Amino acid sequence: MDTKKSGLRNFLVHFLPALHLCACLIIELTQSQTGLDYLFFVDLPISAFIFAISYGFNHPLILYGVLGSFWWYLLSRAGEIIGTRVLSVFKKP
Repeated sequence: MDTKKSGLRNFLVHFLPALHLCACLIIELTQSQTGLDYLFFVDLPISAFIFAISYGFNHPLILYGVLGSFWWYLLSRAGEIIGTRVLSVFKKP
């Protein structure tokens, strides 16, 4: 595998989780309720689960930042694996 392609792939896998974590930090620092609402809808499958387990938690954004970023990491890794397999089918031998 080419190291240049590997570096780009590594960047793309970690970009979305890092973006999610930065968004959570910005929302926490600005105390923006509308930002949290938007982030809730962007992360909808996992955010419903996080909302359910963080009910009554003093700082739910911490839990949301960690688990939401992990969710985006899993999605990025799944996309990488599927993309690699699809591209390997179309490569010429």
